Amino acid sequence: MQTQEDRPIRVVALRNLNAMCMHVSGVCHRYWIDRVSPHRCYVCYSNPDEYGIDDPVTAVFPVYPSAWPQDRGGNPRVVLDVLRVENDPEGFCEFSDLLDAPEMFCDPETNTWSTREYWKAQTADKA
Repeated sequence: MQTQEDRPIRVVALRNLNAMCMHVSGVCHRYWIDRVSPHRCYVCYSNPDEYGIDDPVTAVFPVYPSAWPQDRGGNPRVVLDVLRVENDPEGFCEFSDLLDAPEMFCDPETNTWSTREYWKAQTADKA
């Protein structure tokens, strides 16, 4: 008998993924985009040891080019479905905070990223 699955998979722009990494990173637990190839995005996670030495775990995500003309070449779409994890075969759990990160939106005037809840609160304060 084969398993069955039907789930929505989240797809974000590379810029949004970078904002998500910054949002879920803290003093110790840090996420960052290491590199992007035409078909893969490598996101690192690190919780440095007591000496401040990083031993990052890297998750590999699939990437495809954006259909929007203004995004071509610089803002591909990243499918938030881990293909593999490098440096720790069971390290996919380390990326749950990133995969569960809220939607991030950018204010074009100030170039600051915030969550939907933040923008709703800002709008409510002005009303």
